[in-house]
Amino acid sequence: MIAAPLLIASFNDRLGLPKFLFSASKTIGQFLVLAGIIVLADCFRVIKKFGEGTPVPVEPPKRLVTEGLFQFTRNPMYLALFAIILGEAFFLGHLLLFIYFLLLAFLFNLYVVKIEEPELRKRFGKEYEKYCQKVPRWLLKKSIPEIVRGIYPQK
Repeated sequence: MIAAPLLIASFNDRLGLPKFLFSASKTIGQFLVLAGIIVLADCFRVIKKFGEGTPVPVEPPKRLVTEGLFQFTRNPMYLALFAIILGEAFFLGHLLLFIYFLLLAFLFNLYVVKIEEPELRKRFGKEYEKYCQKVPRWLLKKSIPEIVRGIYPQK
């Protein structure tokens, strides 16, 4: 998440490709990176607590995780990674970083659809099927305040 974008940025400079910086681009980039890091940390916490495992393939969750942000999108960790990479692209402003973001988003979608989801169907069966019917793969169906209330309900 750090080395590849920096390498791509230096390659962008060597090729003399344009930069797309505007007055708020660094602020937008910082916000996206920070938001992505916070979401990733929360997803790790939720997977450990409710899934009794980790996001790492060598110790995957023992049960399907549908709590936290996973109740609003099936892939909050990928969305967090997208936010971080897009944030780096905004912060540094290099054309190749925006292309890198688009390429990764395309490849991650292929991976999720062709590899990850079939594996989860095998592991969790009907429970995962019901989850897929209820929760979208990528896009959130609720507003940010609704999501926050869902994760941290008022007492």
